[in-house]
Amino acid sequence: RKGGGEEEAEEEEEEEAGGGTVASALSAAFSMATGVAEVILGPDPRVVEDLADKAANEALEKVIVGIFWDEDIHFFADCRRLTRLDLSHLGRNISCQTIRGVLLCFWGAGLQSLSLAGIPVDDEVLVLLALAAPKTLRELDVSGCRLITDRSVSRVARACSGLTRLDLRDTSENMTDGALLVCAQLPKLSNLGAGYLRSVSCMSLAQCIAHPCMEALDLTGCTRVDDSLFRALLPQDRQTPSSTLNAVSAAAAAGRRLTALSISFCDGISAQGLRDLAAAAWRLPVLQKLHLGHCTGAQDSDAVAMVLDRCFLDLRLSFSTFSSIP
Repeated sequence: RKGGGEEEAEEEEEEEAGGGTVASALSAAFSMATGVAEVILGPDPRVVEDLADKAANEALEKVIVGIFWDEDIHFFADCRRLTRLDLSHLGRNISCQTIRGVLLCFWGAGLQSLSLAGIPVDDEVLVLLALAAPKTLRELDVSGCRLITDRSVSRVARACSGLTRLDLRDTSENMTDGALLVCAQLPKLSNLGAGYLRSVSCMSLAQCIAHPCMEALDLTGCTRVDDSLFRALLPQDRQTPSSTLNAVSAAAAAGRRLTALSISFCDGISAQGLRDLAAAAWRLPVLQKLHLGHCTGAQDSDAVAMVLDRCFLDLRLSFSTFSSIP
């Protein structure tokens, strides 16, 4: 039997070796696991206390990282089977160099979902992501990443053609029409967050609302949005060459899957624009959520609400409060 002093010395040696960190505990649990679980990697080491029971039957599919040390990067190298990674809780307490190190751990693996929301990543990080997971990435959240530009977003959109969910909200003045037009060409894009992209024109955003697969679109605070946004949903009276039959087919599908739309704080939209939206109701058969908070350009909102309510079935309107699309 060892004395108390010897036991304490051994515990200190284990902690110095990394055994006491959250990442090390999760790495050990993952190597034992065989099923699926979602675990939060946070600042409190106690969050992994229940992993001993879960590890026998479950595997880690998604990790939400709340605190991270550079020396713990081996955790991700050991867990390349992770498919979903959320780093947004790190805020600004992590460097681009460390993020690049994490992405290198998933090079050629099966990473499907990544959240970098609010982290000061740069274009080099996104370019590396486009190289690391071009065939598997399905969801990307870079909202609040104000150091990225349209150059890297376009690179990701071209490389990761399987993207279905993309959040670009509040990337400020660095996002332009070019990036949005490239994103609008993603064949499976169904959820797009474009809120507060004040440099993007209404023409580019109209391409997004007309995307045949679009289900949820957040245009909150896009100051250049105006009434022409909804004209993309209306049929155009023009002769169409046979070479553009695919475009005609896509136009016919525009809006068919849209279930949620936020145009709050879009002052360029008037009551007439909302009436145009009501006129396009037949093109939006499943629209259920429409957020119109603080659209100061739309006068007589009560009358417009009545028109919209009559045109859309099961529509939930929000006029006065900000609501983000889930």
